[in-house]
Amino acid sequence: MAAQRRSSAPKRRPSGPESVSRGDSPPEDDAPRSRGYRQFCGLARALDAIGSRWTLLIIRELLISPRRYSDLKTALPGVASNLLTARLRELERSGLVRSRDVPPPTPTRLYELTPLGCDLEEAVLSLTRWGGHQMSRGRGEDAFRADWLVLALRALLGRDASPSVGSLTATLHVEGESVTIIVAEGRFDVRLGASADADVTMRSDPETTLAVAAGTMPLKHAIAIGRASVEGTARGRRGVATLFAGMRSPPSTLS
Repeated sequence: MAAQRRSSAPKRRPSGPESVSRGDSPPEDDAPRSRGYRQFCGLARALDAIGSRWTLLIIRELLISPRRYSDLKTALPGVASNLLTARLRELERSGLVRSRDVPPPTPTRLYELTPLGCDLEEAVLSLTRWGGHQMSRGRGEDAFRADWLVLALRALLGRDASPSVGSLTATLHVEGESVTIIVAEGRFDVRLGASADADVTMRSDPETTLAVAAGTMPLKHAIAIGRASVEGTARGRRGVATLFAGMRSPPSTLS
């Protein structure tokens, strides 16, 4: 009897959260540290939990809002499906992330930070603020999402607003998407999306928006060279000018 021919077609690898459970594993150089640094140091212990590649970027996304697996995959261009799944499971085992099922009519599973995971916000904002000052080399071929601008503005603006800013709602339009800064009772809030009640609107590109927010380019100069435009009430224009004028230029940047 002739031996049965085996199909030469490659087997399709599963993707998504179920892939690791079926035997897939992350690439060897991206495998989780089973032993850790073995140093009795707070920084070393933190890196044991969040020092793997992609982990802090997953936390960045979840600090903005809870996400579906597909949302995370879209927001993290370049991450392999099995590696994303592995990182989410590591974060769940560490008690930093939890998942929950959302009932019909749109059933799905959402990933969100636990209170312990939310405690990373200040560390992430500090790293984002530091990194924002190192972006003078320009965007190049790097991806950009307006979601990331939300966290960047939270980091660069801080929590407390100068009393001279007053009450302000400013919508920034960047590459077809919008982010709104709200100043009320001396506090900042940054949200994704435009506000119908904005006192002022600003249109610019990602590089200019971040440069103005980081204090490396005065808003007045950005407008003068045609890289930003501002429209709104006189009070709103004064408020946004005062808001960004308070940002200080960093003393140095990476080469």
